[in-house]
Amino acid sequence: PSTKQAESTDFYMASEFDCKFKGLSSLPKVQDVKDAPFGKKLTLGGELVSEGIIEERAHPNALKAWKSKKNQLENEIANDVFSLIASREWFQDRKDFEDTEIDTVIDGFEVKGELRMREVEIKI
Repeated sequence: PSTKQAESTDFYMASEFDCKFKGLSSLPKVQDVKDAPFGKKLTLGGELVSEGIIEERAHPNALKAWKSKKNQLENEIANDVFSLIASREWFQDRKDFEDTEIDTVIDGFEVKGELRMREVEIKI
C-alpha cells in the first residue's frame, strides 16, 4: 500500500552564537581593491584588504605568516565561542544577554558590532 511520510516533529534545542561587525560581513576581491580609482573612499573591508596588499608588496613572504596568524586567531575565537556556549555565561563586561551592541577598534578603524547568543530549534 502507498504511504505518506509524516513530517518529523522531533527537534532539539541548541545554543547559537552570532557575531556581526558593520562593514565586515564580506571582504571585496583583491583585484577589485587594486582596480579602484585612486582617491576613492574604500569600505572598511576594502581598507583592510588594501592594507594586506601593501603589506604583501613590502614583504613578499608575509602571506604565509598572515595565514598562520589567521588560523591561530580562528582557533582562539572557536575556543572562546565554545566556552561561551558550554558555560552559558556572557561576557563579564556585559550586564546580560540583551546587552549585545559593541564598539571596538580593528586596525585603527572604529567598528560597531553585535554579539548575540540565543536558543534555536533544530529539527531532527
